[in-house]
Amino acid sequence: MDNMLKIEEMPEALRRNSVWLLVLGGVLVVGGTCAVLSPFVASVFVLSIIGVVFLFAGVAQIVQAFGAQGWKGGTLHVLAGVLYTVGGLLVLFKPLAGLMAVTLVVVATFLAGGVVRLVAGWQLRPEDGWGWIVLSGLASTLAGVVIWANFPASAVVVLGLIAGFSFIMEGWGMIVLGLAARRLGGMAGGKGEPQS
Repeated sequence: MDNMLKIEEMPEALRRNSVWLLVLGGVLVVGGTCAVLSPFVASVFVLSIIGVVFLFAGVAQIVQAFGAQGWKGGTLHVLAGVLYTVGGLLVLFKPLAGLMAVTLVVVATFLAGGVVRLVAGWQLRPEDGWGWIVLSGLASTLAGVVIWANFPASAVVVLGLIAGFSFIMEGWGMIVLGLAARRLGGMAGGKGEPQS
């Protein structure tokens, strides 16, 4: 009971914006479901956004470096900007190669993160929760192995699936929060507080 959220502790802004939480949550769930059902299209879309961000970041970095003449790190800043720009252009004009590169980064991240959590969880024994950390590490490592075992075929769907499932989880989190805010707002209204 001590861990339950009290009505008075629910921020008023959250109660007032519960409808927006529900709408945004619904949009994320629908968008995430579409991404999971069509992971190739979602992968290319996400990769295109990454490419545009890299391109703008690279150009901005180059412009900034030339604008700061006399700065010791200017040459390295220009070089980094060129790399970002070239990377962005490659991702935009060679999306399959970009998907493969991003998939390899995802595999490396899953494997490294999984191994780190396995070791950390094992070192925490017999503290509470150590098993969950180990389980999380196993899941991450297994995901990395499965993606790698199916490479390069997995490259065309991995990014879309990750984005889709992430949107679905985020959306359901917002829906649950929005429903809780509405319910607690209604309870607060019944106690004499203004109800929105």
